[in-house]
Amino acid sequence: MSSTNTTINQLNTAAATIVLVLAFINFTLGAFGLIFNVLIFSRRSLRREPCSLYFFWSSCFDLFVVYVMMPLRTLASSFNLDIANYNLWICKIEYFANYSTRAITCWLIVLACLDRFFHSSTNANIRRMSSLKTTKRAILIIIVTIMLL
Repeated sequence: MSSTNTTINQLNTAAATIVLVLAFINFTLGAFGLIFNVLIFSRRSLRREPCSLYFFWSSCFDLFVVYVMMPLRTLASSFNLDIANYNLWICKIEYFANYSTRAITCWLIVLACLDRFFHSSTNANIRRMSSLKTTKRAILIIIVTIMLL
């Protein structure tokens, strides 16, 4: 029975180490990539493009995930330091922030695809739907809707 417990402890330690290493790699590469996304999509020439506005805000929400949510989840899974275990409200806020920001980024990318569809349409009425005014409204609607759900 002792060898079984030792094996289980070794497997748990190996799993925690793998999670920690992969999280560090993901954090490093993700942070650099997202910072460059924000720098590129905030350029003056791209600010006039509706599609780049969707990607800019998607990158901003992903930065929140990488800098806030990912370290919290890594601490919880690698070191058993889950602050959500001690307070119900922290647990609810963490869960809400994690899933709402990820949902917002996914929907913003979907809207960017729709914008490209509108922009490349042969129908002029559909092409008019690809504008900065529509983009700003759509981003606001997505953020508010997901926060309320």
